[in-house]
Amino acid sequence: MGMNDFRELENYSHVKRFVFGQTNLVSKDDPNKGHKIYIEPLGLKHIPTAMRAMGWNLSADLMDRWFETEKEDDKDWLEMPTNLKPNIPDPRKLKKSQVCTDKAKMDYLIKFKRIRDAINELLGKGKSGEKFSWYDTAAINSLRKLLLDKHEWNGCSSFDLDLYNKDVLTVEHFGKINRVSFGSPIDTLDDLYGSIGRADLHVAVDGLAFFESGIRKFKTRYIGFYIKDYYDFNKQQFLGVWTKDCVLSKFKFAEKMIETDHDITSQYGINIPEPVRFLAETYEAITESGVHYNYIEAIDWKKGEAIAEVWNSDFQNWRKKHNKGHDFITFSDVLWMPVEKILKLD
Repeated sequence: MGMNDFRELENYSHVKRFVFGQTNLVSKDDPNKGHKIYIEPLGLKHIPTAMRAMGWNLSADLMDRWFETEKEDDKDWLEMPTNLKPNIPDPRKLKKSQVCTDKAKMDYLIKFKRIRDAINELLGKGKSGEKFSWYDTAAINSLRKLLLDKHEWNGCSSFDLDLYNKDVLTVEHFGKINRVSFGSPIDTLDDLYGSIGRADLHVAVDGLAFFESGIRKFKTRYIGFYIKDYYDFNKQQFLGVWTKDCVLSKFKFAEKMIETDHDITSQYGINIPEPVRFLAETYEAITESGVHYNYIEAIDWKKGEAIAEVWNSDFQNWRKKHNKGHDFITFSDVLWMPVEKILKLD
């Protein structure tokens, strides 16, 4: 999913940390005297509100869906099985809780340069040029296989692969022949980054299969582009430092990480305690014991401001507590492009 590419910053360890809620600290002037500060906890379910405040509506919609979806029945799952990646036998057979096709729209996603670059890569207009295109050798092999196996084409008569304007799950199952990956940790923090991040742009075909002069061929009418992404929180990943209004930018986060903590110490007259772990929305603090921990960074914090450093594990813990939080596979709709080309299948 998106919001998963802050990992290059994880190794910075010198920034002083606070625990959420009421915290007992030691006074700098008198080590024997207790001192309290209050930090308003930012609940996980407030993150979609912050996303919308930044104009990240797709990110917010997908996260809201994750929060609100329960298991449909005893055969359903909340945490996505690892064997479901990368290939789904038949996406049309997925439960409604397991797949989302009504949020991501290509007419919106194509506004992002990363998506346009991925489309150009498949069209042979990218950095790889004609060395990679939607109809490369692997794509031809995939097309031949799906025609013969899934559509049971006899290889001699004409067969109309009529997928234009069909739903994306049908297109995925019966027409996908190629894909290209997009997204990287250095991408701009935007709605595409927050909602999808790194994923695959797939290409499918619509057209006519036929036999001519001893050769099996396929004449395309349209090629269709769509995005497929797995929305889950199953790995250990850092998802950023969030306030009630926004996520801290990568530059701002890195900039703050190399600053000293003198201002925090002098402003509140306290010695910063050892890191402690905060489990989001449980309001439990657990002292660090050599394992990975979550914490709030003392960066750009103003007294009384809600702020949180968020990890995938926070969503995992939320799911265990509430018995909701359903992973799912996101499909965009299909962007069709008229392309007439005859492909030799043999």
